[in-house]
Amino acid sequence: MRRVVVVGLVGGAVVATAAVVMTRRRAAPLVLGQPDWTPLALAGPVPAAAPASAPPLRAAEPAPAPAAAPAPEHPAEPPQAHVEPLSAEAVEQVAAVEPVAADTAEEADATEPVVAAFADGSCPLSHPVKASSTGVYHLPGGRFYASLKAQRCYRDAEAAEQAGLRPSKR
Repeated sequence: MRRVVVVGLVGGAVVATAAVVMTRRRAAPLVLGQPDWTPLALAGPVPAAAPASAPPLRAAEPAPAPAAAPAPEHPAEPPQAHVEPLSAEAVEQVAAVEPVAADTAEEADATEPVVAAFADGSCPLSHPVKASSTGVYHLPGGRFYASLKAQRCYRDAEAAEQAGLRPSKR
């Protein structure tokens, strides 16, 4: 009995919706070019139309071009920075500084097949193949490459396979 009531209510809703749609479709179509609102009244008198015997209007003549400024004889030179040479003491101080360990991709040793990943899990440009503790390596452009925080970075896929890793399936 409950099913009969539900089917009857749903059927009635469908019929009512169809009737509303059909009624709206039968409404008068919109005629283009005729406004369906009253025109606005203009403030002030409406100008009279020009008599038919009046001469036609001419197009306005273009304004003369402004005279160009004379070109300078010597083009302006850009300002030059004043740089003083280093003193002997400053040169000695620079020479005494010890070099810093490589921490950028350009300075990484490209001859090593594997290097440690950076603290954020990224790899240097010279070693783009990422590997984690799962035994799988990921190549650039792979599905999980960007989200993987690498522990080791390999020079190429061959170096990773020689280390006993398998390629990612995706």
